[in-house]
Amino acid sequence: MASFFQADRDQVIGGAARFLWQETSTEHGGAVSFPSKIDDVINVVSYKARQENGWRDFGQTSDGITVTRNLSLTTWDTDQVPEVYEAVDRWTHLLASNIAEVTLDNMKVAWQGGTIANVAGGLADERYLPLGIPTTLTERRLAVVFKDHHGYLWAWIFRRAALNTVGDTVYNRGAMQLLPATFKLYPDPDIDDENDQVCRVHTNQPATTSTSTSTTSTSTTTTV
Repeated sequence: MASFFQADRDQVIGGAARFLWQETSTEHGGAVSFPSKIDDVINVVSYKARQENGWRDFGQTSDGITVTRNLSLTTWDTDQVPEVYEAVDRWTHLLASNIAEVTLDNMKVAWQGGTIANVAGGLADERYLPLGIPTTLTERRLAVVFKDHHGYLWAWIFRRAALNTVGDTVYNRGAMQLLPATFKLYPDPDIDDENDQVCRVHTNQPATTSTSTSTTSTSTTTTV
């Protein structure tokens, strides 16, 4: 007997992902090219971050990595017809996570720190990170890379990102210290195609023809 529900179990995925970042310019001010494939972000054989391309891994996270895509609409009403038209007001994109590997390098990116410096005459390997009240935020490139249980790779690669909010880091007996951070994701105005200005989602999952019916939502949150 045929199944009433038309479903493809290979399209149902989930699990933990990796959170990576990249400077968008070199130390000499040169531009860093946007990745054209997953292998530009991580080596697809060894799975190591492509440090030669400037990619760094935040490491372990807690409570997932959340990507939020939100649409705000302005409704036009006339005297004769309510809601005669809805105009796009703005798109908002956020990327949030709790970074579990607490290092000065991670803290510098996640909490908008200054330049890490060595301490002369201090303990072996002693360094410090200055934290202050900067009036400008550093833009970086972010990526979320995920391997599903079928073995296919997914990579969300965001063109422009800057710190949006931070939270509390807690020292407490029996508790894991975390670095919570939320990044705002901005469109790249140098990209002509407005559908390509914020992010590209790459995967090697085989393309299929879906028979399912979908509905449109004004807000989508994905946690991996």
